[in-house]
Amino acid sequence: MKRQKAKQKNPDTEGLNDEPTGKEKEREDNPYYTKLREKMLGPIQQGKIDPFPKMDKAWFLEHGSSIPAIALKQYTRWRNTKMGRNLSPTSVEALRRNLIQMLICAVGVKYTTADIYLRGEDYSFRKQGRTRTRFSSRTLTLLNDVTSALGYPVPDWSPHTEDRPWSGRLAIFTELSSLPSQRYHFDLIRAIAHEARNNHCLCSVHEVTRDEPARDISQVMCLFDPDAAVLLRITPNQECLDALGSTPTILVHADRRPGLYEYPPIACNIVPNQRPIKSCLKEFIDDPDTQKYIKPRTAVVCSVDREGTEGSIRDVRIGLVLMALEELHVTPTHCIVPDYSFSHAVRVFQAFPDTDLYVCLSDQLAVGIKHCLMASGREYKRRVVGWDNSRQYAQAENITSFDQGLEEIAGTVFEKLIEIVRKERRAIGFRELGITVRLQREKDDGYPDHRCKRRDQEGIHPTFDLK
Repeated sequence: MKRQKAKQKNPDTEGLNDEPTGKEKEREDNPYYTKLREKMLGPIQQGKIDPFPKMDKAWFLEHGSSIPAIALKQYTRWRNTKMGRNLSPTSVEALRRNLIQMLICAVGVKYTTADIYLRGEDYSFRKQGRTRTRFSSRTLTLLNDVTSALGYPVPDWSPHTEDRPWSGRLAIFTELSSLPSQRYHFDLIRAIAHEARNNHCLCSVHEVTRDEPARDISQVMCLFDPDAAVLLRITPNQECLDALGSTPTILVHADRRPGLYEYPPIACNIVPNQRPIKSCLKEFIDDPDTQKYIKPRTAVVCSVDREGTEGSIRDVRIGLVLMALEELHVTPTHCIVPDYSFSHAVRVFQAFPDTDLYVCLSDQLAVGIKHCLMASGREYKRRVVGWDNSRQYAQAENITSFDQGLEEIAGTVFEKLIEIVRKERRAIGFRELGITVRLQREKDDGYPDHRCKRRDQEGIHPTFDLK
């Protein structure tokens, strides 16, 4: 019974950067504990040092914080918890807890970084002389300045000028259930994970529900303490931003609402530059290679329903495609499907069997319609346009498809993270980064051979080679 009770979460401390348990014995031998006892307890009893001074935005701004409003909010929230209220000025452990929280709020480092900093040279000794740390020389200088300003002793660190790439813990937040396009999400997650491996970064994927995204993000931030976050196809609200705190965050294909994101720690929103959609479709339809197969007069645009939200990328995409076809004197029909899976291709084809052109906002759906055209004996070349230019579908089946540059998006994520780390988080400011959408056309000489080749008879069962 006691063991079960101990595992219950404390609502006062849930979601905050509280110190992990089970390490007090190891840290009792740390030289910084001795410094706190010798240099802090006496002046505190004499009233010369206030161990818990009152802070305001001006103090955080003066001592290097690039986001003083969030720093003050985080520290005030922590001091109002049961743990913060019960800190004793005569306890060395309480002084250390308070200093770590101040470093987290003022400098923007994570708990592990602040803990390593206070362990000082003892950390290098325990790591067998290795000086590779979670912070650079500039961060060390800033940590020393904030510690001195609070009246705390500065831990001993040998100078190091290591210029290292970003190699921390990255958390990817996305919705994994009821996805309109699973292929887009999984391909992009795979691309980011590949870049994480190249950067020696630990990458984890966490599901976020649409109903309570802030709760899910807060739990992950508390349990895993990531160094950076990526919100994939999620538009954060104010509660989500509060849960992220000072963790550098990159949005990917979130709704375009720049006014909402001018709130740290959102560094950028990577969005598709969809303006070339019109010109790409015009070049495709007017291309002689297309005209020799079909001369489009009607078209079906297959997509899920519009979101109806401000700055929705999906709504803009649908509108641009419909508008482009109308300007090209091609009569479009918007066909709404529940999701972008193969299962709806037959229904679309049965409803519109004689349409000249099918523009699908999904490669899976586009390949399914192409197979329906082939099975019915109709011309299928240059009649289907997909989306994402995925290797497994668009490239393998040789169909025309819009490429959103998923690998380019993954590279941009880590370029931005490295820029933030090298500038010590003080240069975080919101930017909208556009990745241009391009149309990759199918090739006449690259159509797969769909005929069945019968193998040599071996036994009584016939075998067909469909590879």
